[in-house]
Amino acid sequence: MRTPRRQPANLGRPLRGAALITALAVSAAVVATRPTDPAGGLVDDTTPAASSSAVVRVVQGNMESPQSVTHFQADVKKLLAQKPDFITYNEVAYRNDGVLAPGSYRLFRTPGKYTGENPVAWDSSKWTALDTGTWMISNSTKKTAKQKVQLGMRYASWATLQDKAGDVVSVVSAHTAPDTPPVNDLLASSVKRLGKLVAQLAPKGPVVVGGDFNVQYNGAKYKQAGFDAAGLTPTWAITGKMLPTGDHRGATIDYLFLHDASQFTVETQRTVEINSDHDLLVADLGLPGANGSSGSSTPVTQARPAFVHETVRNNPRKAPGASVQQLLKAINRAPKGASVHLVTRHLYGPSVRTAIDNAHKRGVYVQLITGDARQTALEKRYARMLGSNVHHKSWAVNRPKAWKQATLPAAGVLASVSAGVPAVRVSLNRALLPKNQRKPMKAWVATGKASYDSLFVRFFKGVGRTV
Repeated sequence: MRTPRRQPANLGRPLRGAALITALAVSAAVVATRPTDPAGGLVDDTTPAASSSAVVRVVQGNMESPQSVTHFQADVKKLLAQKPDFITYNEVAYRNDGVLAPGSYRLFRTPGKYTGENPVAWDSSKWTALDTGTWMISNSTKKTAKQKVQLGMRYASWATLQDKAGDVVSVVSAHTAPDTPPVNDLLASSVKRLGKLVAQLAPKGPVVVGGDFNVQYNGAKYKQAGFDAAGLTPTWAITGKMLPTGDHRGATIDYLFLHDASQFTVETQRTVEINSDHDLLVADLGLPGANGSSGSSTPVTQARPAFVHETVRNNPRKAPGASVQQLLKAINRAPKGASVHLVTRHLYGPSVRTAIDNAHKRGVYVQLITGDARQTALEKRYARMLGSNVHHKSWAVNRPKAWKQATLPAAGVLASVSAGVPAVRVSLNRALLPKNQRKPMKAWVATGKASYDSLFVRFFKGVGRTV
């Protein structure tokens, strides 16, 4: 996989005087080899080149056991109709391999009542298996007199796969135990075990983990700290929107987790109704391609950049998060060494928190201005994590008067480079509060020196700095 180039030591600092003139000269020299870069300005003096990328489709499918053969086969047919690159199956211990992976598809699992429940499948016309394995995630043997299976006996199947361009991805299929007697809550220990597996696979390339985790996303029993420690980010957090994944009172309990999330983009995500009590979870994931292509039949079009000049309006009923997604995308796709300047009157929500945390972890310089009347616990956390000295590369401060002093948008972000596009600006007409996503909201997206510099100057004016 292609990695961004190392950035100079002064990245993220506003430039002035002779330093700015020097930066313009450097930027002009770089333009000769990267014609998409803006010529000079207050944008960082170098930006990583855009990576080639490809899209892979992953389907997570809990097929429900037991259900009739007719219903099961209809569910598999509907799953395969999605034309996935990778499949993570659950509850198929005794189902026929040839039905689960017909034609060009191949499947791996260790046969058995427990070891064979969660196979991984892939399209062999695009991907070749380099390695496979089975991994224990919990081994509780407890069961009641009426239970026919040991609910705490859980195994994950995994496969490390390579496409024709040489890109490598590992796929893991898992199904954690439900929190029911007599096994009770095994989620924390199961995620810890998964984290050990992912840590072993990660040096080979990006890792996708699919499965039914039997816990509501961001509910009281969701182990955020455990998933963070394992380096697993759910696609729900990246898109900022969760969908019900089956016939469980609208619960969201099926997942696709990504490691390292900074190596992915979530191009699309949806659920598909089937006979099973779980819906299919279908996601198109963008991956950086080492050779500019992937075995996937769904290449990323190069005709339209990730960011263009446009106004994105959310539809409170059909697409409540469409405008906020533009802001999150700018943060999530900023590479190591880039600078992200985020401003919002109010800072709230797991998707925003995850985006900031992941950006900081992968080496993005994050500068944050918030405007709550009183500094919240989350804002204090970022002040501790990023520091509060506005002359440093990363910092977080609470400045309620900044909006009046500097005419700032209700929420906005500047990314020196994101998804290979330099000088990205996204401005929102409402603050980052969940309730605002259920109201009409606009995101103004712009790229290039003029629009970037306009907000850049006001951003630093809001904290009493000039550029």
